[in-house]
Amino acid sequence: MSRKWLSFAVLESVVGEPAARVLCRDLGGLSWYLPVNPEASHPMAAIAGMEALRALCGLFAPGMVTIPKLHRRTSCKHDILTRLDRGVACRDIALELGVTDRYVQRVRREAGLAVRPEYGPEYGPEYGPDSAAGAAPRGL
Repeated sequence: MSRKWLSFAVLESVVGEPAARVLCRDLGGLSWYLPVNPEASHPMAAIAGMEALRALCGLFAPGMVTIPKLHRRTSCKHDILTRLDRGVACRDIALELGVTDRYVQRVRREAGLAVRPEYGPEYGPEYGPDSAAGAAPRGL
């Protein structure tokens, strides 16, 4: 399943400016699965409200979307590689360093490390090296 990156302008046009800013502030840089029938337990519902989540799902579900960040920061490749060496998940690195999970995965790929999406069942489709073998998916 591919991811669709949303610009701030697109996000704002779909959910409105206040909800777009909150989503970018709290979830910016991360990819999220949008189900066809969103539930109140979805992380975006708690942050931006069910109305905003329904609007996003109405246009982009089912699928993954990447929420934009509102700012750029200087390169932190060394910090990313250090955390990857310690076994920290790409998603956790992105949250900790304030970068996108897509950027962390690119740094990982450029360093010659295996790239693997790291979504648990509560955040999207079951991915991982063992999912085809019927093993339990890796959680966050």
